[in-house]
Amino acid sequence: MFAGVTLHLTGEQLLRRGFDLATVAGLILPVFAVPAVAYAASQSMSGIAALSLLAVALQGFVWFVVDGDTDAVFTCGLALAACFFFDPIAIFYAIALGAAAFFFAVDRFRTTRAAAPATVAVITFPTVFVTLARCSSSGGSPGTRSSSWPRTLISGSSPTACGAGWARPPRPWGSR
Repeated sequence: MFAGVTLHLTGEQLLRRGFDLATVAGLILPVFAVPAVAYAASQSMSGIAALSLLAVALQGFVWFVVDGDTDAVFTCGLALAACFFFDPIAIFYAIALGAAAFFFAVDRFRTTRAAAPATVAVITFPTVFVTLARCSSSGGSPGTRSSSWPRTLISGSSPTACGAGWARPPRPWGSR
């Protein structure tokens, strides 16, 4: 399902750019019809889900930048927040897209002074919120373990819940 979303978004963007159907098929099929890609998509649900949600977020960001569609900023922010549940690196994408959106929003909304910070907040707030919610669900301490959180985060070796605890060595269960 997630691979289908990514395929659809890629094809839609190419068609919106004015490529004919034969060119779009020639560009998409070599990437998505390769058995290795299909195998990788079937073996890594979190990876393909994060990639698909990141594609949705980037599409929303592009629609905001190119078309001036302010509703797309909400799509971008919510897709990044959902992406965080599959891959915590989404917090960095949210910060980067929020910083970039500031400059586009300043240029686009010259007459409204608060529009640029509001645009940044719409992109970054959902992801920051779910990050903080995930950290507080473990009792508020960055070094504690949450049973509902996957055992691997960014590097795949840390069983801690969030924050600076990612750099700490793992503790045995039940020890404080």
